[in-house]
Amino acid sequence: SLREVGVGDMSIGKHIKKMAKAFYGRAEEYEEGLDKDEVVFTAALKNNLYRTATPSPAQMNLLMHYIREADEMLRTISSEDVCAGRLRWPQVRVAA
Repeated sequence: SLREVGVGDMSIGKHIKKMAKAFYGRAEEYEEGLDKDEVVFTAALKNNLYRTATPSPAQMNLLMHYIREADEMLRTISSEDVCAGRLRWPQVRVAA
């Protein structure tokens, strides 16, 4: 895909490194936020998902609630159920 957007062979490694660093940085923020720090979690979601838009408090609460429910489901489901496609995702709620 990088070649398709014009990245040359000599710089592919640099681009992959940058993408991996961004991915693992986000994953670390989300993990910390899910485990203990609501402020870190909120900031990470706003920065990574909304960028320059400003979500309402209701939108943030719904998003955080959904992510926490999905995280709990994924932590408690067996690998056999995942491989068989037996996932019960949380119901999406919409802000009024």
